[in-house]
Amino acid sequence: MSENQAAMGFPARALGIFTAPSSVFEELARRPTWLAALLLITFSIMVLNGVVIWSKTGEAATRQQIQEALEKRGQTLPPEAVDSQIAIYRYAAPVSVLVVLPLATLGLAGLVYLIFSIALGGEGTFRQTFSVYTHVSLIGIVGAAVATGMVFLKGNLKSSTALSAFLPFLEETSFAYKFFQGMDLFILWQLAVVAIGMGIINKMATRKAATIIFSVYLVILVLITVVRQALS
Repeated sequence: MSENQAAMGFPARALGIFTAPSSVFEELARRPTWLAALLLITFSIMVLNGVVIWSKTGEAATRQQIQEALEKRGQTLPPEAVDSQIAIYRYAAPVSVLVVLPLATLGLAGLVYLIFSIALGGEGTFRQTFSVYTHVSLIGIVGAAVATGMVFLKGNLKSSTALSAFLPFLEETSFAYKFFQGMDLFILWQLAVVAIGMGIINKMATRKAATIIFSVYLVILVLITVVRQALS
């Protein structure tokens, strides 16, 4: 495709991630851009977090989560101490998104770049990789919106889109439960779309890119699960 082809605007790219991701990634390979996507993700997640924690349902769910965590450790806190934690969390949770989410996005995009462009000798630049990753992360807004809706429907903060939610026979203390808890449907969706993007900017077969992406994800997930199981 010609470099002189009309640029695809951000609204078209945002919609295209869900309907025609290959076209979006071909555009990003020619003209990598990431700021609009990162800003939309950051502020959307911040707002959704605020909606939950500032609602009565979200407050009750947060209180329940704190109490359950204390019970697992054999600890107790007076109600006023829990109230103080929730009051702090009301402000800290949304505001922390402004710092944590961009840094996490940068770090994860950097990991993907190291794997494909340095370890495997791919042709993609870091800017292209970061552009792909931020646009794919738009899928996370849908995931966060679904999670927010489920908080109000169920009245708790437990994930309804992790595979563990579909395996009720597993004990919450088991290794298998913690492993499948890390397999969120929206994360799997994003990884599949990242594979398409990395295949395009690195001129690599999508199947090969997907194999690499999911293999690294599984290794990291196993390591995280081992640590969580050891600390529980």
